[in-house]
Amino acid sequence: QEELGVVTTSLQNQQPVGQVGTKAFDLYRLRQQGGEVARNERLGGVHDGLLPYEDFAIIRRGIIDQAEKPRLAIYTDAALVWTKEDAVQVMIKEQPADQVIVDWRPEIVYRFKHDPKPEIRVVKVASTDVAKPGEVIDFTLRFDNTGNETIGNVTLLDNLSTRLEYIAESQSCSVEADFYELPNRGGSAALRWDIIDPLAKGEGGVIRFRCRVR
Repeated sequence: QEELGVVTTSLQNQQPVGQVGTKAFDLYRLRQQGGEVARNERLGGVHDGLLPYEDFAIIRRGIIDQAEKPRLAIYTDAALVWTKEDAVQVMIKEQPADQVIVDWRPEIVYRFKHDPKPEIRVVKVASTDVAKPGEVIDFTLRFDNTGNETIGNVTLLDNLSTRLEYIAESQSCSVEADFYELPNRGGSAALRWDIIDPLAKGEGGVIRFRCRVR
């Protein structure tokens, strides 16, 4: 199975459609490893205000502002530095997307097999691409239903690299969600959000969390 590469320059306009790579986060493998769910929280609302690294139309309203793309690329590139091989994964009813499309970095669109082809778009930004051990990095995820139907049972999974340690109780979600922190195979944490209510077409939300560099 071929893996989808990441667009390597913001000047590229389109990435060919490809299957989800084998390095995408494997929820089922994680479950087989055992261990207790560290936390199950249901939250509504995000922190007031926006920090400079997330103050973009795509984060605020889910709308792409072409004029913001050069500055936005700084913070999406920062997120890629800390992401390494494992991108955010989206699931519907525990089923992962079968196609991932990158139209322009940082936008990743997840498509699913069943008609009429539901879609979830995810944008991830980070506050910095350079940090010393002990320093804190802020992360923000913006997710939107970019398909043509209401989508229920949406799950987002972010598998942290071994360089990062999740800061307990630092996460928030702008829509009601169950949150789980689980150990991953790299000795860090896998962060999971189960969105409670269905997302209508055009609806989305914002997730925030903080990590400390090891």
